[in-house]
Amino acid sequence: MRPINQYEFVELGATLAALKLLRFETINLNRLFRPLTETGFAMQRLLDHPIIKLGASRHYAENLARLVETTKKEKWAAADGTRIAITEWEKAEIQSWELIELYRALDEFQTVLAAEMRGAPTYFIEKVSIFTTDDLLNNTDAMVPAELLPQMSDEAKLELRSAGKCLAYRQFTAAGFHFLRAVELVIEAYYRKLSGSAYKEPKSWYDFVKRLEELAAEDANPKPSERVIRHIDEIR
Repeated sequence: MRPINQYEFVELGATLAALKLLRFETINLNRLFRPLTETGFAMQRLLDHPIIKLGASRHYAENLARLVETTKKEKWAAADGTRIAITEWEKAEIQSWELIELYRALDEFQTVLAAEMRGAPTYFIEKVSIFTTDDLLNNTDAMVPAELLPQMSDEAKLELRSAGKCLAYRQFTAAGFHFLRAVELVIEAYYRKLSGSAYKEPKSWYDFVKRLEELAAEDANPKPSERVIRHIDEIR
């Protein structure tokens, strides 16, 4: 899953609208150059977009892009085959009927794209509680104090990230499972750090609590914190 810059569609609409407005007036090369060039760039960006994959409208987008390039070659070509000098652009008038094929391609593309976009699988993920959607999807680690994060195993971090994604999608049961699994992995690491070995027997949180209490009662250094043990027991 990757985010989409929604403003790209605003820019595309504005670019196509600027070209479309020219059909109602007699123009010259100077007036046509920018809208036509920007439409060509916009169509190529859309066709090459790494995320948005056009369906039925792709053929019409390719046709519009082709006609933009054809128009640029034809209208800026002098009679002798050279390119019309920029100083002459203001004098080179173009009647709207000369661009009728281009305008038709523009109308067809917009019509098909509009129909395609209405059925596109696009969704908005609502904010959950005080958390931003972006943080839940991509930055759940930020919930953990920076000085503690290096102490967490990669597996525990993965569980935390999975919990954030589930919470963003309002899969609350799954989020709870992943959060608790992340906590359990931290508890295991905490126990292993204090005891010097992994807890190999069948274990539950109750087993961890009892074993940590035993370690706390021993004359060892370091020893488990009573406060931590109580917190684990309360979560259990």
